[in-house]
Amino acid sequence: MTFFSLNLWAGRLYQYEDDKGRTVLNDRVPKAFIHKGYKVLNDKGYVVEVIPPAMTEEQKKEFHEEKKRQKALRKLLKTYSGPEDAELARDRRMDMLDSQIGVKKGVIARLLAQKKRETEKAADLERRGREVHANIVGKVERLDRQITAAREEISKRELEKEETRLRFEKDVQELRALLSKPSKDLKIQQTP
Repeated sequence: MTFFSLNLWAGRLYQYEDDKGRTVLNDRVPKAFIHKGYKVLNDKGYVVEVIPPAMTEEQKKEFHEEKKRQKALRKLLKTYSGPEDAELARDRRMDMLDSQIGVKKGVIARLLAQKKRETEKAADLERRGREVHANIVGKVERLDRQITAAREEISKRELEKEETRLRFEKDVQELRALLSKPSKDLKIQQTP
């Protein structure tokens, strides 16, 4: 028995609780108690390592949610330095779309002026009792198609503006939410 005791103390010991809540010292931890966690002691009896208990289902869920949060934050921080940076990117994108819409409105104004001139030519010819040339009718039809296409482009840009606003708002809100939660594992440098 003395030899066995000396042999135990020559290596590591494990301290754990059994199913009755009693503290046990042994040269191994039975599989049935590993999930409760245990301590590793050196040959002098000092704790050298603490193995925590296995996570509960709730702890696992929290762990995975934190991991997803950190992944989302890393992804957003690759694109933006913070919420303010995302707002600036949104504003630049919106300005670009507004500029494209302005250009299309200018094109429509020019096309409407051309259509008005061609329509006045046709009306003048009809008032004088002359036949309206097919090329004038063709020009008016072509101008109508171009005006319709330009209006459709404006509608697409307006829709894109709304989608852009929503997407950026989501990114800004996520950045604010993710950066407001403290994280134990992820070290984030926020710009002042």
